[in-house]
Amino acid sequence: SDPRLVRESGYREKRWRPWAATTSAQEQEAAGQTDAMLYALLGHVGADTNDDTVAACDEAKAVVAKAFGDWSMPLVTRNKRSFVCARYPMHEGPTGISPNKKVWDAGDTIGSIGKFEAAFTTGDDAKAWTEAVLCEQAIFLAKLERKLGNRYDALLHGLHHYLDDLWDEAKGTPGENAASFMATIERLQARAAQLLADRK
Repeated sequence: SDPRLVRESGYREKRWRPWAATTSAQEQEAAGQTDAMLYALLGHVGADTNDDTVAACDEAKAVVAKAFGDWSMPLVTRNKRSFVCARYPMHEGPTGISPNKKVWDAGDTIGSIGKFEAAFTTGDDAKAWTEAVLCEQAIFLAKLERKLGNRYDALLHGLHHYLDDLWDEAKGTPGENAASFMATIERLQARAAQLLADRK
């Protein structure tokens, strides 16, 4: 891939959003929603993740927490079968990096994978939530990605395995929701695979 995608911050951000200058507004919005959903889950580790990758993910989370004390990963955790907003997304203001308290409250239950997707795509607050998450993602890429090095790759690998687990779970969901859930997860899997390929 283009070495500028690694070496130059302006290009590093475009690795997550290469569609920004080449697609329609509707396609850009959908791609941004996908990236925001994926980033919100960054930090989850799947059951099949090997021990070395799990350890590297733990190190990555420690580096992020040390750099910015209120910044834990992942942004969205899971309690049994419900997704939960673990904390406020971070944003950069005149006083530095701090939580953005204008969107979901920390501790709010989002719900199933379908409701998780809807939080980014449907309703009055979806756009604000997506933009808030993408804002944090931009800070992450600019200030933390290079510091993490290969540990960032580990985060992406762990997330990819986690999405595999979600897909297996969705496949066993009774009723018509299963196909919808699986389609959402497959879209996230494809994007995660693309990001991993771009790291090589």
